Amino acid sequence: MAGKSLNRVTLIGNLGKDPEVKYTPSGTPVAKLTLATNERYKDKNGMDIHDSDEHVGLVAQEVQKVIPEAVTENSKGYLLINNDPIIWAMLNAIKEQQRQIRKERSVVRTQQAAIRELQSQLKETRQSLAKIKTKVDISQNPVLASR
Repeated sequence: MAGKSLNRVTLIGNLGKDPEVKYTPSGTPVAKLTLATNERYKDKNGMDIHDSDEHVGLVAQEVQKVIPEAVTENSKGYLLINNDPIIWAMLNAIKEQQRQIRKERSVVRTQQAAIRELQSQLKETRQSLAKIKTKVDISQNPVLASR
């Protein structure tokens, strides 16, 4: 869809809150909104299923920039999003994030152990200084030194 831009969207439902509009560095407006819908459909068993949860919508052009294999164009020029590559990308990102969290936790544990060791050394140093100060005070004070 190079060179084309489709800017028409039809949403049916109730806004969950006022839309938030932000701009990309290139000046393209991007709107974030929540839409409450009330879909009804019948499955193969003929059971009436109701869905009144909020749904998340994605802008195909934005998805295409990040995960191009998730977006295809139909014969009318509309961009269609395939959720499977997005889900796999999200799962891989979560796995990587969990690896990073484990690594950071290990670093924190190491730093906490070092802090405890330094606190112990500081306590010992303060005790030694207090003893030295007492000896200096005694040696400088003739009344205390005679005792």
